[in-house]
Amino acid sequence: MLFLDAAQVIKLAEAMPDHWGLVIHFAARTGMRAGEINALRMANVDLLRNRIHVRESISEVEGVQHFVPPKSGEERTVTIPPSLSRMLRDYLATQPQKGPRDFLFTDPDDASKPIPYTRWFYLKVFKPAVIRAGLDPKLRFHDLRHTAASLLIAAGVGPKVVQKHMGHSSFAITYDRYGHLYPDEADAQVADALEAAFATS
Repeated sequence: MLFLDAAQVIKLAEAMPDHWGLVIHFAARTGMRAGEINALRMANVDLLRNRIHVRESISEVEGVQHFVPPKSGEERTVTIPPSLSRMLRDYLATQPQKGPRDFLFTDPDDASKPIPYTRWFYLKVFKPAVIRAGLDPKLRFHDLRHTAASLLIAAGVGPKVVQKHMGHSSFAITYDRYGHLYPDEADAQVADALEAAFATS
């Protein structure tokens, strides 16, 4: 499990060809799974309210893509930062008019198909960009999801909110994966709070 900081996310995005850089920003700023990004349709993109509605995901089995529910089995709403909304508006302004059922990100060779998160993408697009950006060669696309969680935690967002944002089915999953990222001063805060409580009695 690897984490990037904001500057590294920007470097990776700049190293990607064409509009793939926006996909990097999107993954790192939403924490959505690759299959969820892959399946995202325009009807589920609300740039007015800065929200993404996660309704489905794409799973590939023996080279065939299948639409399935999100991994947790539940739909969710992901809040996105205004800066990402602006990026998406700029991107959509360069694209042919999209209908509600059209995919947000599409295959460069066929706009009717979702963006292909395949071995080809990993070896020919993602991995070379990682190298060009001077990042750890072991970095995976899924690490952008971990990056989103780590950036939220660094900003002081609590674990229950992170759980909801990431779409984890339980609090235990969130804390098992990211609990070590929370600052050690939590113990000191507990001690100080208890000390203060008894000091007034």
